[in-house]
Parts: sequence; C-alpha cells; structure tokens
Amino acid sequence: DRISVSLGRLMRAEFLRQRDGAERSLERAAIAFHPLPGKALRLAERPVRTLIYGSLPHLDLDQWLALLGTGESAGAEEALTVAEMSFGVLDAFGRRLQDVSVKARMQGGGWSANVTSRDIAGDVVFSAGERRALQARMARFVVPPESPQAKRREPAGELPDLDLVAEEFNYADMHLGRVEIVARHQLPDWRIERLSIANPDGKLAGSGLWRTSAAGGTSLALELEAADAGRFLERLGRPNLVQGGSAKASAKLTWDGEPMAVDLGSLAGTVTLHAESGRFLQIEPGIGKLVSLMSLQNLPRRMVLDFGDVFYNGFQWDSIDATASIARGVLETRDFRMQGSAAEVQMQGTLDLARETQKLRVRVVPGLDGTASTVTGVMVSPPIGIAALIAQKLLRNPLGQMFAYQYDITGDWANPTVVPVRPPVAESPKTIIGD
Repeated sequence: DRISVSLGRLMRAEFLRQRDGAERSLERAAIAFHPLPGKALRLAERPVRTLIYGSLPHLDLDQWLALLGTGESAGAEEALTVAEMSFGVLDAFGRRLQDVSVKARMQGGGWSANVTSRDIAGDVVFSAGERRALQARMARFVVPPESPQAKRREPAGELPDLDLVAEEFNYADMHLGRVEIVARHQLPDWRIERLSIANPDGKLAGSGLWRTSAAGGTSLALELEAADAGRFLERLGRPNLVQGGSAKASAKLTWDGEPMAVDLGSLAGTVTLHAESGRFLQIEPGIGKLVSLMSLQNLPRRMVLDFGDVFYNGFQWDSIDATASIARGVLETRDFRMQGSAAEVQMQGTLDLARETQKLRVRVVPGLDGTASTVTGVMVSPPIGIAALIAQKLLRNPLGQMFAYQYDITGDWANPTVVPVRPPVAESPKTIIGD
C-alpha cells in the first residue's frame, strides 16, 4: 500500500509498504520539504530505503537529535537513509551555520555527511557503538558563532573521540592555517593526543588532558616555532606588534575548566622563550599588552625622557631570552634579557595576568660598545683609542654599565608607575692604559 502525507506547502511524503500476512514492512519512502507544486516525489532507490530532500529556511537540529537514534548500532541490515538538504540557518551542536548544503547517509546509528556552508566545507563521519567517534576532513573550518538556544556544552565524558583535520582553520578572528586535533577518551578524562597548527609563518605542536572530575581542569604541553614572529602574531589576531623575528617557545600549563576557555586566575606552569632579530612596532594602547611590556613603549615619562629614541619608535632587538613560572595567574620571571645594538634590557618581577598589574624591576644598559666616540679616539690617538676599544670588548661594555638605569615599575599595564631606583653615574669614565 501507499501512504501519502502533506502539510501545506512545507512538506510532502510518501511511504510504500509491503504486506506479509498480517505484518507490513516499509519498502521505500520519500520526504520532501518545500517540493515543487505538481511534481511527483522522488522515491528512494535501493539500497536506500528513505530519501529526505528539499530546503528549509531554518532547522534547530539540536531539538531533533533524539530521532537520529541512541547511538547503538543495529547491524549491517539496518535501513539506509539518505538526506539531501539545504538550510538558510542550521542550529547544530550549539552552533549556528548559515547557507548550509548537506548530503548525508545514515545507517545503524552512525552517519556520514558532506557539508558546505558559509563557515565550513568538508566531510564528517560519525561512528556509533560502545566507543563513539567523530572524524572530520575539512577544506575550510571557521568556528561558527553559538546559536541563541545554545545549551551548556556536553561534559567530556559524553563527547565522542575526535579526529579533525582542517586545511584552513579560523577561530575568533585567528587564521591558524592547517589544524589537526586527535583526542581520545581515557575515562573519565578526555586525552588530547595531538594538537598541531601549521602555516607558512610558524608551527605549534602539543598534547594534553581535559580532566572531567570534580577537581577537573585542563593541562597542555606546547612547543612553538615561528619563522616570522610578527606574521605569526598577526595570524593570532595581534597585528602590528612585531616586525620579523624568529622565535622558539615551550610551555607546560594547567588551568581550571575546559580547553577552549583559559581561566587566567587559576593558570599555572612554566614558559621558556628565545627570539632573534626582530623589531617592536609602535603599539596602540590596549593592544598586545604583554608585547608592549617587553617593548617598554608603554612606560613613558621617565623611560621616554631617558631612552625615547630607543624604545618609543620601536626597539630593534638581536635576541630575547626568558624563562618564567606561573602560579594562580601570576607570572614571575627572574632572567628576562633583551639585547640590541642600542641597549640591553634586563627584567625581573611579577605580572598578574588576570588583574593586568605588575611589579617589575627593569635595568636598561645603553649600547655604547663600538660607539662613534671610541672610533674617533682611534683616529685621533690610535694607542689610546685601541686600548679603550679593547677594554670595551673585554669588560663587556663598561661605559654602558656605568650609564645603566634601573626602574621599579608597578601599577596596571595601561598606566604604570615608573620610579628610578638609581640615577646614572655622572662622572666621566676613566681609561687606564698599561704599557
């Protein structure tokens, strides 16, 4: 027998059933949304039992997920359903997609789909059973905004294993390039076996754990290598902070909460940084606050009066080396050192990342090594000039050390208080020349 159903212009459906004695089984079915008037429905062709096609202006899939099965596989003989749908707006898994086209196959509680939308494009496969798994191979993946009806995210214990590769991955205005994420259940936790970000400007690799117990949180171990630090920061949504420069960094971090939301108040761990051959650019207030601290540009008044030509227009550095420890959101460094031809900067103290305050001591040593005065001394009096030049080399810039400045820097990052600890030595340097 044939059963026909219609709901105005929204939907038409036909079901063909086979009678076997007192029993009836579904042979084929077609469900069309917004079908063309007067046109016969496309019935499914074997091995497909049910065909769903058409278009809808909006669908809240999260409200219908219960109809897709419990996730338990019913075996190879389970009916095959094919869907060919387009949506103006699709709310799914707490996210809102725009202009979506989906071609999907559903069987045995699992499904596969090719998805094209304004934000994402690629193939997704969901495997049901005792160990649920989601595999995605995307040409483009822009993390969509949350849907207005978004509920609390699923706990990690309910999430499937994840194997994601996206050639172009964008998140919160960050253009990360190729991203790979492999995560598995290690009940009750969710282990991040591989996190990889690669683009022409740098690469980031890491692994970690999302703990879902009452005292849960996230821990990550990360390794960064940037061929162009300035352009890599631009990809992270922080343009016009640094020009050029290469950088290597490693970090082991933990915080309360899930991986996508770093809780600065509970952040703890260690960080190591080494960078070479770059220049800080003029930074607008409020942008790249940590970078502006390293550049010393946002420490005006006294610093600009003393070293305005060095820092305010962008400090050119040859190397930056630092290690830091973090506890409860407070970063402490004892060995920050930045070296350039104009000056050497040494810094130690603490930064409160959550409150954006600081308590630092900064020492600035002018780069007087090989200055014009020394060269002039060589030209006027070669023995004296050469001796002074040798002294500069052997004694590691004694003139610069004599004219070094030290400052205590406190207060908030945007408007710090800078107090000189010791004024520069006013006496002229004395040169001792042996036989």
